Amino acid sequence: MKRSWFYVLFLILSFLIYVIWQNEKQMQLENLIGEKQEENERLNMKVFLLQDYFMLQYSYSGNSMINCTVHDESGKSFELLDLLGSDYKIVVYFSQKHCDSCIKRIVEGLNSLMNKVSLNKILVIGEFENKRNFHAFKKGHDLNFPMYLINEQNNPNSVLIDENLPFICILNNEMTIKDLFIPIKELPDYMMEYYRTIIEKYHLNQIGD
Repeated sequence: MKRSWFYVLFLILSFLIYVIWQNEKQMQLENLIGEKQEENERLNMKVFLLQDYFMLQYSYSGNSMINCTVHDESGKSFELLDLLGSDYKIVVYFSQKHCDSCIKRIVEGLNSLMNKVSLNKILVIGEFENKRNFHAFKKGHDLNFPMYLINEQNNPNSVLIDENLPFICILNNEMTIKDLFIPIKELPDYMMEYYRTIIEKYHLNQIGD
């Protein structure tokens, strides 16, 4: 009789252990499915963003920038064309109207280029309503590169103005936009890969040139 009870007890315990093991496996499977679904959602969002931005980049690449007057931090005026030579430069353009997180990503990306690209190979242009806003921006952001102001009322360029987006491109005194890039705050690694690509493509990593 005791053997029968032990046997029944053994079966019950075995069944409980099996149920617990099955539940754990089910939970692991559900967690794995949930992780894969989140990964697919992130991938779909990435594809959607890239597709949209690629179309914009394609539509503006090859267009020409229009020469205009810009001002350095001391207020001295320059023609944009005079700041560009025959050698290509990285031109970074953003406006005070762009979102703070977007600009923050751009500044972080620029500062990461220190000791990789000479200062004279990067041209940072900010579109601001007035000099006060320009200097307030400089004071509030730890940007390691020189920056030039373009007054938004006198800006003849229309590159991504309607879309209200910042951009990065390669430019020389021919003023033809090459390798236009639109930073995506959700994909910061994408911007760093862009920098690595154009630095190699245009030989911009020659410090001191």
